[in-house]
Amino acid sequence: MTLEFEAQPNTSVEAPILASFFRSGNPISDESISLLVDGNAGTRLIAATTSADPFDHVVLGSTDDFAIANVRYAIGGTVSEPTLLVLLAITFTTHALARHRRA
Repeated sequence: MTLEFEAQPNTSVEAPILASFFRSGNPISDESISLLVDGNAGTRLIAATTSADPFDHVVLGSTDDFAIANVRYAIGGTVSEPTLLVLLAITFTTHALARHRRA
């Protein structure tokens, strides 16, 4: 099980972003991520992967307002990188157009 997301504080100061992981309403022991993120530096990727102790929900928090984006979640494997999928689609489309023009 994999969860990835990008987070950034809404202000231009450093603020902690905390992700706590739970299963059936109970915290998973010692399973939390806390990163100090600079609001001026852009987003930070926060990622968690587990196979032995799967989680069913995550609680996000901070001492400051924050935003998240590009949430990716997968069960039983890694999360596909969206940029790679776009590049593959462009490559296949370009080859198909080139073959169509030759025909």
